[in-house]
Amino acid sequence: MVIKETSLTIKLRAVFDASSKTCSEKSLNDMLCVGTTNQSSLFEIVIRFRFYSVALTGDLRQIYR
Repeated sequence: MVIKETSLTIKLRAVFDASSKTCSEKSLNDMLCVGTTNQSSLFEIVIRFRFYSVALTGDLRQIYR
């Protein structure tokens, strides 16, 4: 856990270090399998905005928790 000492409120947040090495000199990042890209290319995303008169955007907070 990480504590921000300069903050007036005490809020702990979990920190995961996937690049830290274990005793076998492997990290979690080394063991992950790379999959296919699910997101469209940036060019395709920008071009899609031109097809519609209204565009919706959103801000995803803490998506991986």
